[in-house]
Amino acid sequence: MTKYVIKAPIASIASDSRLVEKNSLFVAYPGQYSDGRAYIAEAIKKGAVAVVWDEDGFTWNPDWDVKNIAIPQLKLQAGHIASQFYKKPSTTLWTIGVTGTNGKTSVSHWLAQAFDFLHRRTAVVGTLGNGFLESLEPTINTTPGPIELQKTLARYLNAKASVVSMEVSSHGLDQGRLNGVEFDVAVFTNLTQDHL
Repeated sequence: MTKYVIKAPIASIASDSRLVEKNSLFVAYPGQYSDGRAYIAEAIKKGAVAVVWDEDGFTWNPDWDVKNIAIPQLKLQAGHIASQFYKKPSTTLWTIGVTGTNGKTSVSHWLAQAFDFLHRRTAVVGTLGNGFLESLEPTINTTPGPIELQKTLARYLNAKASVVSMEVSSHGLDQGRLNGVEFDVAVFTNLTQDHL
């Protein structure tokens, strides 16, 4: 991966302009339903001090007076960028990825229960929610977006987790949501004709 450097006081990172706050890095790339690059002006208005943007078919507006870098295939790089920003949380956590057509939820929760029994504080990321087993937070997708996933892993690390048991959906893999996560263990449950 090519290294890029932005010298700016970055306090947070977001690919959703609604989540931008003062001193954010805005990561703008075409998504499944909308193009984040269409929201660059809004992100700057909300306090983004820098923008990384996907260069494919897009021209930077010179009126946008913030530091910026064009990055090819940014959607695939977003997880790596977020991992760097959050100090590579998956390298400190013992990270388990559970994939397959069926059984991801059950296996990831069984693993979390087993590690908790062994006094290894374990967080879960998946269909039934994200967090610690006693306090799961609802989630929209089995696998969060790449920036949200790295932020979530960093939050669990700060909450003294030592293990994360994560459902790894085929959609999440296909869309690059897991890019930047360094797994210690991969569990493959099964493969049926229903798979993506």
